[in-house]
Amino acid sequence: MTDAELIFPPTDRPDGFTNGDIAEKLGDPDTIVRELLQNALDAAMGTRTRAEVDITIEDQPTDELPGYARYRGAFESAVALRQARESPPSGAEESVIRRIKAVLDQPSMRMLFCRDNGIGLDQARMTNILTDGNTDKPKGAGSQGVGHNTAFAASDLRYVLYVGRSQQEGRTHVATGGQAILAVHRCDRGHCAPRGLWRLPDADLFSQEQDNFPSDVPKLMREQVDAITDSGSVVAITGFDNFQLQDEIEALDAVKRAAALNFLVAIWQGHMEVRIQGPNTEQPAGITRQGLGAVLAEIEEGGYLPENDPTNRLSGEQGRRIWQVLTQGREVLGHEVDGATVWIRMIEGETNARTQVHVFRDGMWITRRAPSLTSRSFGENKPFDAVILLGHGQLYDLVRRSEGPQHRGIDRPRLSSPDYRTMEGLLQKIRARLREEAGELDSDDGYTPDDFALIRGSVVKRARPKLRRRPRIRPPKPTPPPDPNPKPSPRPTTPNAGPTARIRSRLLPASADDRTVVTLQGQIQVQDADQVISRLGLRIYMESGSDESCEDPIRDEWLRLKEIRRDGQTYTPSSRETPFEIVVPADSGTFTVDLDEPVSMATVELLRLDAVRRR
Repeated sequence: MTDAELIFPPTDRPDGFTNGDIAEKLGDPDTIVRELLQNALDAAMGTRTRAEVDITIEDQPTDELPGYARYRGAFESAVALRQARESPPSGAEESVIRRIKAVLDQPSMRMLFCRDNGIGLDQARMTNILTDGNTDKPKGAGSQGVGHNTAFAASDLRYVLYVGRSQQEGRTHVATGGQAILAVHRCDRGHCAPRGLWRLPDADLFSQEQDNFPSDVPKLMREQVDAITDSGSVVAITGFDNFQLQDEIEALDAVKRAAALNFLVAIWQGHMEVRIQGPNTEQPAGITRQGLGAVLAEIEEGGYLPENDPTNRLSGEQGRRIWQVLTQGREVLGHEVDGATVWIRMIEGETNARTQVHVFRDGMWITRRAPSLTSRSFGENKPFDAVILLGHGQLYDLVRRSEGPQHRGIDRPRLSSPDYRTMEGLLQKIRARLREEAGELDSDDGYTPDDFALIRGSVVKRARPKLRRRPRIRPPKPTPPPDPNPKPSPRPTTPNAGPTARIRSRLLPASADDRTVVTLQGQIQVQDADQVISRLGLRIYMESGSDESCEDPIRDEWLRLKEIRRDGQTYTPSSRETPFEIVVPADSGTFTVDLDEPVSMATVELLRLDAVRRR
């Protein structure tokens, strides 16, 4: 019998039942399954073996939950303490309380197990998992991610268990741990924190020299742990909520979609296999290299479109196109970028097809919107699909470090400016190679840019002349009396007037994402040689394209400026009310300007630099 306990430490913070990190991922199977499988893939990297992952949904007795009595007592105390407050529980709190109570009142509960054959969990790695700000990943695996906390979003009890079996010096070591997240509650030490750990009573989490977690495996996890032949780990989500879907059938389908789409390359390369089994299925459904094509076809036929953040997730149709690149395309990149393999497949016979370039790291999908590799970057090329596989090297490291917390997308602020420019330069090498492979569009091929309305039809009608209406003569409007309570004048939208200075200039984007520009690189040459000018007022406007010949010309739009950097000096607007002009020394040279708000990439070519002489 284990001596472990579910221990909630004392606290002086009145934390409630709501948890933003958990609430954000409720009903999001793609994120939850992706994180579980990524951890399994990273763990297999430590053993240099193929990752074999078994995801099982089954029922277990509720009272066999480790620390069941302590958990139930803490929950009931937390509810009583919350109801004693003056303000009633919020809707989110009531939902959490209702779901926990529904599970505890039943003799059995639904559980999801995720078992892998990776490096396993020893005492040190178990401590890292169950404490914030640490990682158990091998070097070169994920960066800063959402971690194992993601699993709590699929647990009605908000209680997740872990068992690891590892091999050390020829001996098998087992470590068992768990974490529950409730709310602050009364205990024999006053008030106890929401987070409780299943651990040994005398554990010292600051020490790497002693055992902090028991080696006994809870009864409800023994069958899963016994299936591990050498090393590996098991994650158990207690009170599994079926990802808040209708039933376990839909939940199993969600697991299959997340595995096949997000780890398509890892499975295609033979680096991962996933088996999925529910409580009413006789045999597990396998996702292997041999059967991956059929699984992807089934997902596309089901019309799967991601509901959460569709721009940063894969649809069934996109998964099918990636599969076609890998099975029907060709490898095109040589040794231009170390550690990068690039596959391309031309799109033939599809009207208005859009180029897509997908980036995978270690076989896991990262993004289809990498800098310099969006569909807009290939607007003058014949349409194609491409897949970039990153396994090592400088670009691999930079992409890994720039990934967002869910390892989707490239988050620029995570890299320093020099590192980002290095990554962009490597991606531009790939872009140049892809442009060369694809070739340019023929002049009569036509191209429809993103978000452009395409109207098809075959009916031709003759235009009829529109009759002009006779202008109506309106009587003059009477002059209104003065307003006794006049409103303050609106903020000006143009800079102050001044004598024009003769200059030659140009503006280019210094930094941009796929759609907007926030920083411009400028160059100026002062041509007023016959006059002594000490300072220039620089302004930037967006040319409207209309002139005085128009009946109602559109005004040029002046942009609000944040700062100008030049020769190691920083200059800012002199007034917050009119931030359209920044005064700088009247010298020829280059400068960098930060806009107060971004402008669209499509309008950068309309930007003009204006200068006036200032004293």
